[in-house]
Amino acid sequence: KFFGAEDKYTFEYSMDEAIHGENPVLCKYFYYPHVIRLTDEEMDAYIDAGINVFLPMEPAAGMDMVALREKYGSKVAFKGGIDKHVLRKSKEDIRKELEYKLQPSMYNGTVFSLDHRIPNGTPIDNYRYYVKTAREILGLPEIKSGNRGWGRMAF
Repeated sequence: KFFGAEDKYTFEYSMDEAIHGENPVLCKYFYYPHVIRLTDEEMDAYIDAGINVFLPMEPAAGMDMVALREKYGSKVAFKGGIDKHVLRKSKEDIRKELEYKLQPSMYNGTVFSLDHRIPNGTPIDNYRYYVKTAREILGLPEIKSGNRGWGRMAF
């Protein structure tokens, strides 16, 4: 019993039952799981169940959104995927990460961002280089100094 209630409050479903079952409890189009790591079998099960957006695509956990795009094509979309830890490495490492992740095959169906927040200890020069380099690779205009606020966040 949950707080003395008679109703059952713990449920167990497969992804398919939760979305397509007799009494579905998840919305097919608006459930975007926050996943750190999925095996190929788990990724296939999510896609078969109608889930097609994945975040944060954490590289430190072995998730490679470029390889997954090659495997699944336009069946999936991603948010995140840029290794947050690279911001504490060299500018060469930052550029290498961005050139790999921001390639044209990823432009459709990807919201490019760090896989999580900016890590503590990130040098501000590295963060600025990350933003400037990403904008350059994506063909976005340079941020004008003095332009502040939400309109200029990240890329």
